[in-house]
This record gives sequence, structure tokens and C-alpha cells, in this order.
Amino acid sequence: MRHRVGFLVRTILLAAIAMAWHGDATAQVTKISRVYEDGLGNSLPYQLFLPPGYNVPGNEFPLLLHLHGAGERGTDNTRQTLFIDNMINETQTDHPAFLLVPQAAPNDGWSHFSSDGLSTSAQLTLDVMADLEGRFAIDTSRRYITGLSMGGFGTYDIVAKHPDMFVAAAPIAGYGDPAQAANYLNTRLWGIHGSEDDVVAVEPHRAMIQAIRDAGGDPLYTELPVGHNAWSTMYDDASGEFYDWLFDGVQPAIVDLLYDPATGTVQFDASQAPRGEITQLTFALDRSSPLYDPTKLMTAPEFVYIDGAAVPAADVIQVRGGTRFIFTGATTLTGTLQIPGLMPAGYDFSALSDLTYGQYYYSPQTGGTRRYFSLKTGAIAAVPEPATWVLASAGLGLLAWRRRRAALR
Repeated sequence: MRHRVGFLVRTILLAAIAMAWHGDATAQVTKISRVYEDGLGNSLPYQLFLPPGYNVPGNEFPLLLHLHGAGERGTDNTRQTLFIDNMINETQTDHPAFLLVPQAAPNDGWSHFSSDGLSTSAQLTLDVMADLEGRFAIDTSRRYITGLSMGGFGTYDIVAKHPDMFVAAAPIAGYGDPAQAANYLNTRLWGIHGSEDDVVAVEPHRAMIQAIRDAGGDPLYTELPVGHNAWSTMYDDASGEFYDWLFDGVQPAIVDLLYDPATGTVQFDASQAPRGEITQLTFALDRSSPLYDPTKLMTAPEFVYIDGAAVPAADVIQVRGGTRFIFTGATTLTGTLQIPGLMPAGYDFSALSDLTYGQYYYSPQTGGTRRYFSLKTGAIAAVPEPATWVLASAGLGLLAWRRRRAALR
């Protein structure tokens, strides 16, 4: 932990630093624009946005590091702040934090996977962080990192090589080295990618998430139905879920779709949705996928299970053309829905991701806004098929389920 100076000395020191570094203050934002030089001929422009109250004695704030994309490289110390207006606002309001936004050199990037060391720009960034942590009241136990495109690659690379430095990481439209998967186990991670990305292929990101899960990690992963720009959806999300997760560890409203590769059984848990309610589920096979096999299609079972109770499948789900599943219950789903043998068996997470699309649900709390699944693979405990003499009670169970849900509306 940093050595603490006296309250009066710290106040004077921080004011002097801000003046010496030409901090420009407005009514909303105080920031510092500076160029760091390491004495070896290398330099790094950066901007540091300071949270309100940063110079009040006794205050201490987390630090968020943002890594820009390839198009924002340069020396103007300006372009790296493109796309992060809402991030700046968040760190000034709901999640007060120091926001560090460096700018990589025109001929450099943030990642260096072929080496044990970091790229020059990434190493200079960590040098700047160390310098700032000696000057400002930064809580070194609360460091966070995110980056887009080239910055997504850099996020993975820096965390892999400094696995205990950041509490949480959110790489967007980039991926890491699966051989280093074990190095991410100490960091909360949310990988984000556009399923239609034609700039950075999505398949290696899926493989990266698979490798981390195989190593014992539990990263979040979201594929959005967009192209390369998946960052605007996340950084500008008015719900604030991205920042609540990043800074506070609050689980976002992403519903797990658990797939059992041994049986093809699929399970959804509505408790993860806003207020624990789902009005519609949609999940489909992608007929354009190289893995698509017209002989291996979705199959509707005779019964599905809601919180372990058998319900005739025809009452709550539809399978259309063997390629599209839709939840069509008479009311909202608030429990766990298990569908035995819905999917073909034998896929791992990467294959399942490539084979499917339309992975979304609707919640009555979000109106027409789609929410997306987090695909996961693992064993699902089988529920015994109901015997013939139980059919009447199954029907009564469905009626009670409908009435119970209706009473909650």
C-alpha cells in the first residue's frame, strides 16, 4: 500500500501536480494531458481523467485503464478518446474512478503474444500507472482494464502477463492466447464480440473462452448480432450493466444457456433475467455454419421440466423446422426450464457457438430490448420421465404454474 502523507501535504502536492501537468478543468471533468518519456527514447501520450473529489484528503478511487483500437494510434493525444464519452461520464458520476487513456505509437500495438514481454506501448502504460499510483490516491486493489479491437488483444495480453494486477477485464473484439488460459483465473473476465465481425474473426475468441473454461475459469462471454463495432453497445449501454459489472461485480442480466454435450439437453434459468422473468426465448441453428448437418436437428421432447415439474412440451415450446426453438408459454417463465434432448449431442462451447445464432430472450422489464445468452456446456442432471399414471398430476402442475405466474403479474 502506498505511503500516506499528511492531509495538508497531500492537498498541496496534488494541486501542484495538476498545475504542473497543465490539467484542464471544466465544470464536469478534470483531466490531465501529458506525454510520458522513459529516458530511452520511448514516449507515450496519455490522458488521465480525475474523479470528483480526487484531491479531497482521505478519498481514494479505483483506476480504469482503457486501450483504444488500431485506428486511434498516433501522437496527437486526442484520438484515443473516441468511443468512450459514456465511459468518461460513468467515471465522473455513478462509478467515480481515475480513467487512464494512453495512446499507442503509430507503429506499435498493445499486444505482443509471441514474447514473454509486453509491447513497448503496453510497458510504457504500466510505467505510467506505477507513476500515477505514487502521485494520486489510487486504490491499487481496484484496477480494471478494458479495450476494443487492438485494445481487446492488449487487454488479454497484459492480463496474461500480469495476472494479479487487475480485478476485472473486459476485452472487446479481440482475443488472447489459449495456451495462457490459466493466467486469467484470478481476474473476472467478460469477453465481448460481434457475431458478424469481418475484421477480427469471432472463432478464435470463442476458442479463447473455451480454453479459460477448460482451465477452471468462469468468464462471461457475449456475442452481439453486430459487426466489428461491439464496443458501442457495451460502453454506451444506458442500463449501466457493463459498468456495474466492471466496478462492482454485479452480475449482468445474461441468462445462461446450459447445454449438455452428452445428451443434447438444454437448460435456461430465468432467475438471471431482470426481475427473474422471461417472456420469450429464441435459439436457432445456423444453416450457413460449416457444422450444420441437416440430419442432426432440434427435436421437441414429449415433456419439458419447469423447476423439476413435468409439463407437456407442446404447451410451452415450439421447434420449427428442426432449426429454431421458441418458448411460447402462456405466461412468463420465472423458474428453470429444462428441455431434454433438444439439441444434437456432442458439441463443445466453440462448436455450439459457431452452430447457433438468434441467442436471445425478452423480459417484460426490458420491453422490446433483446437480451443475450451466455452459452455454457456441462452436465445437466436428468429428470425422470413421468409415468402414464402421473400425466393427470402433470396437467394439474401446469395449471398451477400458470395460475401462480398470473398471480405475480
